[in-house]
Amino acid sequence: MTRRTTIFLVCAFEISLLLFVAAWSALADTENSNSWFIEGRYQASLYEGNGWKENEVDLGGASSNIITATSEKRDKLNSSGIAVGRTFLDKKVGISLTYEKFASSTWSSGNFVSRDGSTFDYARYPMKMHHFMLETSYGYPINETLSFISFIGLGQAHIKTDGLAKAISGAEASGITHERRVTNLSKRLGAGLQKNINQHFDVLGLMQYSDYGYAETRCCTIDTATFETEVTAVEASIRLRYHF
Repeated sequence: MTRRTTIFLVCAFEISLLLFVAAWSALADTENSNSWFIEGRYQASLYEGNGWKENEVDLGGASSNIITATSEKRDKLNSSGIAVGRTFLDKKVGISLTYEKFASSTWSSGNFVSRDGSTFDYARYPMKMHHFMLETSYGYPINETLSFISFIGLGQAHIKTDGLAKAISGAEASGITHERRVTNLSKRLGAGLQKNINQHFDVLGLMQYSDYGYAETRCCTIDTATFETEVTAVEASIRLRYHF
């Protein structure tokens, strides 16, 4: 399945779900007040995926693209965001549309061996990302003010790369790169607790796994090398929800 087809299917799913929600809202019990909500959230990553893919076209000669590497890691994938949504079935079911902005994050390695056999000190591949997601959740009441909540999400991650750095024998050089933007299908699964403060406010504490796809760095003036780095994380999410 091509990326264009995937993006089309995601958009079609989101539009269909939004139309379903609109139809459901029209039929919902009007006596249920404060069913709409706006939500602020902050998410801190506790674990970040460190996978990578090397896609260089081998033209012979010198090459600094990674073949084997050590100590691969990614910086924190922390983010903040805002969501707008609606609850149903006495606030047990929730559907929301979310926007999240991520701090810059760098994938890096320790010593690595390049395609031409050279040994480098390290490599660094920075990226920037923003993210849209449609989430749906279900709450299981524990008592009058506390619920266990589980949720899933499907969305689009927009990732930008435009640089890299590598070092050999203690000397660092910035790579010649093309700016590269990719749009990936994103998935999320999580669970946690929701505490009702009063008629208008809820606080949610959640643990979630998010898969944002891969960042792509395209290198060199002849455009023969693409290096992909994994963008996944286990995140702790704290959310403040206002019902209106």
